[in-house]
Amino acid sequence: MVYRGKPSRSCRECRRRDIKCDKKPNGCSQCSRAAIQCSRYPDPTQLIIYDETKSTINKRQKRKAPLNRSSPLPDPLSIVLLPSWETRAKRLFISQYVTDSHETNLFSYMRVFYPPQEGQSPLLETVIRSVWLAFYSFSHQSPVALHDARVNYGSALLLTTNAIQSPVEVNENRTLMSLLLLTVYERLINYGERNLSPPSNAHLRGALGLAVYQGDSQFSDPIRINILLGLVELIIIECLAHELDMPSDLLMLSSKVFGNVVASAPKWQFLKVLLEYAQLKERLRLGISSEAAISWAERLGCELEGLSQHLRPVTSTRQNGKRLHAYIAESSVSYPDNNTRRSWNNLRVLRMLLADVIREQCAVSLGSSDITRTTAIIEKLHDSTLTINTLCSDIYASASESSTAVLASENVSDLQTSTLFFQLYAANSCRVISDQLQKLLQKRLQSLSVGQFSGVRRLMTQLLQETDNCQPNLWQAWLRLGKERFSIDTSII
Repeated sequence: MVYRGKPSRSCRECRRRDIKCDKKPNGCSQCSRAAIQCSRYPDPTQLIIYDETKSTINKRQKRKAPLNRSSPLPDPLSIVLLPSWETRAKRLFISQYVTDSHETNLFSYMRVFYPPQEGQSPLLETVIRSVWLAFYSFSHQSPVALHDARVNYGSALLLTTNAIQSPVEVNENRTLMSLLLLTVYERLINYGERNLSPPSNAHLRGALGLAVYQGDSQFSDPIRINILLGLVELIIIECLAHELDMPSDLLMLSSKVFGNVVASAPKWQFLKVLLEYAQLKERLRLGISSEAAISWAERLGCELEGLSQHLRPVTSTRQNGKRLHAYIAESSVSYPDNNTRRSWNNLRVLRMLLADVIREQCAVSLGSSDITRTTAIIEKLHDSTLTINTLCSDIYASASESSTAVLASENVSDLQTSTLFFQLYAANSCRVISDQLQKLLQKRLQSLSVGQFSGVRRLMTQLLQETDNCQPNLWQAWLRLGKERFSIDTSII
């Protein structure tokens, strides 16, 4: 098959004689003057391709035919159908921070702002865009996404300034939500740092000031209440991570917020205990007697034990009377779902930290107590150490191979893996656990980092190295890893 190019429209005789043909309808003048019969003129469409096959004919006819709207879809593997990296970044952020099978994500309440309404300020959309680009940059170590995140962050700061100066926008939930998200942006940008320096925390302080400024009228809005509770939790953990004093405005705001929710709900009781634990750590820095600190920690521990009665029951293979090392080797705990495990482990982490306060204060008291009190203090010291080992063993059992196999059908997400890593990391950070348990925890932590995004895997490896070299601040790890709320939820109660 040969392509013959664009054919001449002259008759055969004129082409043979290489003269110009005038192409008259009844025969050209040159043929008439030469007294020869004109062969007439060829159809150009029949001469473009010589000896064309059926497939060639079909291809040419398809090109000439108009586009048929009912034609089949293109190849599903076509690159045209693949989402852009910005779309993937958006979906990744939403899956990790906003939506999941249960409303346990850090910003699950953000869903009420979508889809955005016409005429609204672009502040929240710009902030979210900068955050999801920053998260994508961290997860995939993408310099392009990091550059775009910083550009959007600059735009978001200008829009935030305008919103705060506006008498209308300053009172909107979208403005407060934007300030909370900007704190996440700062964390994501600093993920690569080995130690998060104590920040000026302008975004959190701005959000707190905004909440205090609006007054009591905001407490009738259920959406606002959820945002305020998220703000309280973020500030508490920020203060614990950087060993900062609790702002007086936060204590005033939290008391009003708790007064406008169902105070008996276990998830709010848990948040109150977390707030009191932060106050206890502050008093320990400022100076408080060991006896008062022990009494305070014991009271909070009892409250947490009471809250555990509201959680869904779990099945454990632990046998009373067994030695702890035997229990570690043989135990496993079966949970009905991932969120039940998350709640139990969050409760254990906080109980473990309170028991560690008791242990440390008992050790301090032993040097100054009289002989009649020494026996009681030694007993509390022993009990608190045993409590820490037992709680850490329970956390390990919740993540053992036999336990996680039961949950495999639920397709445990990266989000839940990060939460489980933090809980195991908290257990591994305790210096009083047995060597056997510590080795098991480290092995499990290393296995959880496999298959994560490159940025997340690097962060997990870095955290494990920090644990080996020094006593880490547990809450700084949460700031760098946490994408779920540090809470127990009514959805699992």
